[in-house]
Amino acid sequence: MIYSTGEIENKYKVIDVVFGYSDSPQGFEYASATQNLGTVAEELNADAVINISYNQREYIGTKKVCFQDQKESRFEIYAHGTAVKFV
Repeated sequence: MIYSTGEIENKYKVIDVVFGYSDSPQGFEYASATQNLGTVAEELNADAVINISYNQREYIGTKKVCFQDQKESRFEIYAHGTAVKFV
């Protein structure tokens, strides 16, 4: 699978737009979100995902643990790109 944040030189046919996601308490994990894009693209028999774009956010909140509030921080990456098949 080829990944690109822009165009590629190969001639291709567009298959579909694909989405990926990563959620972690340790930090932003772009590689995991990109892998999710690849998994979806492989299910569509794509050869590459191009024009990949990422959005990130940090979630800070509280959750209940043993009836006490505990602070929680999560890092999320949303990725999307275009799945293509080489012609």
